[in-house]
Amino acid sequence: MIQDFPEIQLPPSWKWASDWHIDNTSSSSSEGWAYAFDFRDLNWPPSFNPEGPMTFVRRRRWIRTRQHISNDGRHSFSVGILRAGEVTPLPVECLGHVGPNYILKFKPCNLNGVDEYLWSHVLNYRGRHDSAPKHVSMPCISVSLLMETEELVYTPAQEANATTHRNGLWFCMSVEATEIGKDVHLDPIRDWKLVLTAPLTLISFLPVSSEFSVLEKLSGGELSVRYRGVVKSGETIKVYSANLRNPLYFSLIPQGGWQPIHVCCF
Repeated sequence: MIQDFPEIQLPPSWKWASDWHIDNTSSSSSEGWAYAFDFRDLNWPPSFNPEGPMTFVRRRRWIRTRQHISNDGRHSFSVGILRAGEVTPLPVECLGHVGPNYILKFKPCNLNGVDEYLWSHVLNYRGRHDSAPKHVSMPCISVSLLMETEELVYTPAQEANATTHRNGLWFCMSVEATEIGKDVHLDPIRDWKLVLTAPLTLISFLPVSSEFSVLEKLSGGELSVRYRGVVKSGETIKVYSANLRNPLYFSLIPQGGWQPIHVCCF
């Protein structure tokens, strides 16, 4: 690298991606030189390359590459509000492999505009048995580098300590791919689908309504109620407040005076 080059200030959102180096693409010389009779004939790209008895001047070009970067979160897309059961497409630009790498995040919100939860992040999940192999999780959902997987996603409450994972909401995100064709290189073209569901679902097939509770066993050994309510016959209850990484316990009392025989652990 030549040390005498002046320092060039780049525009915002750009950074240098290489040092100065000789441009060998525009000249037939291995060292990048272009030759001519005089400087008036020394055009660029070179119009007269070979060195000979009538070439009295020469020059070569030094180049340096730059790379566009995201600046203060300007490169982001707002998908908008997605209600339960709705489907919405992601912008095509955020799916490309060239340019910024976009990360998908979401947070539950109220329609009145009051933010109660923070943006989501992916957490490792190794299953409910100690003998189960540890699930290797992506640190985030990279939209331009999608792979088929299932992730456990957490959205902390605004006032909650993010390390406790007690007051936020939990979701399961499944990333599914359907092959819809081939490109010119016969590589598959996939239609990606990201689905958010409740990490725990209760479906009652009992003929009567029942009271139920979902309890989570904390690190200290105590049980904490994560969800309590009444489920009707044929009803489906979705639980978003339980941390699947801890042991969960379920109790159910059919209405009408029945008593539970034992508490189930799952």
